[in-house]
Amino acid sequence: WYQRRVHGHDAELLRKYIYGGHIGEYMEQMEEDDEEMYKSHFARYIDADVNNENMEETWQGVYDKIRADPAHKKSDRKKPAVNKLKKAKLNASQRKNRIAQKMATFASKQE
Repeated sequence: WYQRRVHGHDAELLRKYIYGGHIGEYMEQMEEDDEEMYKSHFARYIDADVNNENMEETWQGVYDKIRADPAHKKSDRKKPAVNKLKKAKLNASQRKNRIAQKMATFASKQE
């Protein structure tokens, strides 16, 4: 807040963040440092042929499409898998019975 009031807005910096310039810089740095991690981390960008050179054009195209038709469209994504392994809670008598069965099993193995 203080810096904004005293120094004003930096339009170039804001443009860089809006159009993904910071992501492009990170992609370039990671590509130089660790190629394998770059390929795993930015796999979807690579599949879509997006790299640090054409990042701004890609985001400009995205923003143009949004401005052309700003209505939200439902995507065809699959719903996440439901965890069916979760057991139902046991009531008090069921818990006591379960413990008694475990104790009986343990006692029979000790004999």
